[in-house]
Amino acid sequence: MSLPGWPAVTRGLTTATLLALGISMPVRAQVVSQGRGQLTFMVGQGSGPLGAIASDIVDQHHTTGQTNQKHAGFRIMGGYQFADHVSFEAGITHLGTFVSQVPYLTSDQLLAQTNFDAIEANLVGKIPFAPDARLDVTVGAVRTALSTSISTLAYSALPSAQANPVNVRHYGVDLAADVEWRLSERTSLIVGYHAYPGVGSSRLIGSANGTMSIIAGGIHFEF
Repeated sequence: MSLPGWPAVTRGLTTATLLALGISMPVRAQVVSQGRGQLTFMVGQGSGPLGAIASDIVDQHHTTGQTNQKHAGFRIMGGYQFADHVSFEAGITHLGTFVSQVPYLTSDQLLAQTNFDAIEANLVGKIPFAPDARLDVTVGAVRTALSTSISTLAYSALPSAQANPVNVRHYGVDLAADVEWRLSERTSLIVGYHAYPGVGSSRLIGSANGTMSIIAGGIHFEF
């Protein structure tokens, strides 16, 4: 014998249970990462205000405005997830070589080849938004290096006041947002945007000043 209203109560409890499981599932699916080491490999397209460096060297002044250039780059990061939704990571980002070229003297070309490297130490907040997906928000400390070497096609002498190479080191912050899709318990696909503000120099001819960035994708391992 069933009590009056019992089927409705049962349906209500079942619905509530399913909702609770649905709400908790993204969290439970991602918290299993706690206490694990991590390794991330990413490749993508880097970008930065480096296109006017050769012109600046020839004219010996900084160009008004910025000319962006793009080049392939990569990131390699290792870390450890020490809390449910927070991990620490450190590693390197390399973008290079960006090349700018302009006419020089009467029949020559001047080439400026610029490399960008960053050494990072980051905190990453991991925000689940689906059973197998999460948003990773990164903020960290970074040491950036912008290095430009200069040459000419016909071996003409460079401007007498021009240093070669031009190396600029800078300590600052890096910011990023990535999305992870879990493929298995220990492997995820990852794609995102990483920015490095204020790199280079606004004073040295042969350098540039602005934000370097990379849009990249790759694979994230846990062990």
